[in-house]
Amino acid sequence: MREEGERSLAMADTLLRDVATRCAGTVLFGDAANSIAREAVTLDCSIIAMGSHGAGAVESLVTG
Repeated sequence: MREEGERSLAMADTLLRDVATRCAGTVLFGDAANSIAREAVTLDCSIIAMGSHGAGAVESLVTG
């Protein structure tokens, strides 16, 4: 699961690199709410974009 998530993040990173001022991708496991909140604080995020499981990078960006 981690490898698939990282593969999807790599594709999304390629698409976002030209338009985003700062972009970070992370594959997390565990309780979703706590994991997301903890990562947002760690990265000092103003926006969090998430994709649903099983979707490709582009689909995740559009529907996430």
